[in-house]
Amino acid sequence: MSANYKVFMDQIMEATNDIIKENNVEDVLQVQSLQMMANGIWQCMKEALRNPQKGQTLDQQLIQPWKSARRLLDFCIEEASKRAIKNSKMPVMISSTEILEWIYTYYELDDKEKIEEMERKKEEARKAAEEAKRKKEEAAAKKKAKLEKDVKKAENLLEKNFALGYKFTEKDEKLFERLKKENRMGYQVDEETNTKRWFIKDIDENDTDETEEIDESMDEELTGDDEDIEFMDAE
Repeated sequence: MSANYKVFMDQIMEATNDIIKENNVEDVLQVQSLQMMANGIWQCMKEALRNPQKGQTLDQQLIQPWKSARRLLDFCIEEASKRAIKNSKMPVMISSTEILEWIYTYYELDDKEKIEEMERKKEEARKAAEEAKRKKEEAAAKKKAKLEKDVKKAENLLEKNFALGYKFTEKDEKLFERLKKENRMGYQVDEETNTKRWFIKDIDENDTDETEEIDESMDEELTGDDEDIEFMDAE
């Protein structure tokens, strides 16, 4: 048997496993049906290649770049499904003669332009997805850099407040509120003066959303000791 057929055998097995994985096929009967179809294609392909009239041509068709074992399997499954729809009231048995005919039909099908167009669109979609991912990562990096810059600015403001008695402006407060939404700042309320005592949060990159929600709620409620606070409002 030709080297092309041996490659085809490996490809048809791989194609069968891919279909099972891609469609999350777990039903034992469905898996067995796919495997039986693949096995039927193997046997029929062997017979087809031995055909003195069509075998040599088919052997060369096996290596045409727009033809593949996966597309042949898909084609045979589609043809079998058509049979099943027409005979919905009774079990459908697929004969080797039918599979052999599907093999010939598939490889004689002039679908080169169609497949090349499909592959072109697939490649365009892949590149578009990569570009979208790149832009998303770039935007995330810019946002992170901006956030870190704002955190540094907030740290400087808190240091001025602590060391020099600097009074926070409305603009400063807006910055703090924005960083609080990003879970990078928090505050405690001084019950005597009813003022917010702001502090910078130490963020662990492994923190979960659930942890952040807990931290958020604690910021609103805590009125604990000053030892937990880095800087406080001088008012």
